[in-house]
Amino acid sequence: LQFLILSSTSVEVSETVLALSGEEKEETVAEITRKSRPKISAKNAKELVLKIDENYGEIIESAVAGTAVPKALVIAVIAQESKGDPTVKSPTGCQGIMQFCGPTAKDYGLCDNSKCSGRDDRIIPEKAIPAGAQLLQDDLSIFSGYTDAVSFALASYNGGPGTIQGAIKATGKTNPSWNEVSAMIDEPLIAKYYKGKYFDTTEERNAKAREIRQYVARVLTYVAAYEQATEKE
Repeated sequence: LQFLILSSTSVEVSETVLALSGEEKEETVAEITRKSRPKISAKNAKELVLKIDENYGEIIESAVAGTAVPKALVIAVIAQESKGDPTVKSPTGCQGIMQFCGPTAKDYGLCDNSKCSGRDDRIIPEKAIPAGAQLLQDDLSIFSGYTDAVSFALASYNGGPGTIQGAIKATGKTNPSWNEVSAMIDEPLIAKYYKGKYFDTTEERNAKAREIRQYVARVLTYVAAYEQATEKE
């Protein structure tokens, strides 16, 4: 899977990033991190992804073996979701190194029920990382027919496949770009697909729309940082 063959996003990451080397690539990654919101310094991004690789690289390699999910993509998702801290818990109840929420954790065998009462393997990297890799694989499969499948899959990891499929449909195109789909992720779309105490105000729904739109660029920032750092090894 050539997952960096992408169209432009709000933070442009394309196959040209990996085609560069040396100072050119360093400048490109610096530009990516400069534009991302919130800002991520190139130095901090590289340090973080290398730390995640050092701590969990073997688990990740085992988890992605035989799948279409690149190791760099899992590392980047971990960097964005938890910064490699398996104890992190979000205000919405998502938890662990891959930030699974209860219902999804149940679907992927990390909990026995959607509230994760009792057994909760979200905080165990050896179990959560393979589950996260499988979720990414499933999201990639859902959007495999699109040119920007990777961007859609990443957005789905954050916002759910139904939300992204709804945004794709809203473009009225059979193969829209991520930019076109991203423009459709707005407060009314969130209101259609999200219910509950964290999404019952316009402000909260707008915040979730922004989060999904920005998520892809942020993860790809870490992908580029990891590829740059490991290229020099």
